[in-house]
Amino acid sequence: MHHGENVKEIEDPISIAKNRQRGLVLFGVYSFIYAAYVLTNTFQHQWMEETWVLGLNNAIVSGFGLILSAILIAFVYGFLCRPAGPKKEA
Repeated sequence: MHHGENVKEIEDPISIAKNRQRGLVLFGVYSFIYAAYVLTNTFQHQWMEETWVLGLNNAIVSGFGLILSAILIAFVYGFLCRPAGPKKEA
């Protein structure tokens, strides 16, 4: 089974800086979501005990929402940071 020759990809410093910036922005978005979750648990814990969907309380639903939002943000980051095409070393 032959997969072709190994190709070393070259990534320029500008794309590295852009990817770092995108990562920091998405980290800020998730940090905001997580802070809202923690503050809600701290100051509105009665709301977390209420039943909302399918007999599950809000704590369970929002906890799964945190997990799904982290996965979604990871997919967004991967999509935004993928290279336009492979660059071969000369």
